[in-house]
Amino acid sequence: MQEQREVPLHRIVGRRIRSEARVEFSHVDPYRHMTTAAYLEMAINHRFRAVLDVLGFDTLALAEDHGIAFINRDVHMEFRNFANLDEALTIESWVEEVHASRMVVLVEIRKKVEGSLCCRIRLDLSTFDLRQQRLIPVPKSLPSRRQEPFEQLPWAEGHPKTDVPASS
Repeated sequence: MQEQREVPLHRIVGRRIRSEARVEFSHVDPYRHMTTAAYLEMAINHRFRAVLDVLGFDTLALAEDHGIAFINRDVHMEFRNFANLDEALTIESWVEEVHASRMVVLVEIRKKVEGSLCCRIRLDLSTFDLRQQRLIPVPKSLPSRRQEPFEQLPWAEGHPKTDVPASS
């Protein structure tokens, strides 16, 4: 098993993670446009898969081993362009803000070839204690399997945020 280390959440704020997807038949309406539900499903699947693959945070193990889950408390979706059947997409996301009781995650889904923005999604996540069945404060750090420094990850536009001291 890969060794884990505790990573302070403030170190990943603004660090962009990326994945790719293709618009499948089950994602589209009769006009061959990607549906609202498919955008949200793609964003959530990206967050879980890319968070594990890129950041090394195993959210399923966190739930199983520690009884902690991140739940979507609020979702806001802004549509800019259609994504069509069989179109290649690039999905990028980052933690925009971390507060005591919630995290704000932004997700952008773009057409891979032309780069135009199809949908921007804002996810407000809270931390839920599965054993006690209640909301809890967002942890200050999470166990990560990532060995490379997080500083190698690209910044999202408008970052770095400088409200957290670099030494902490």
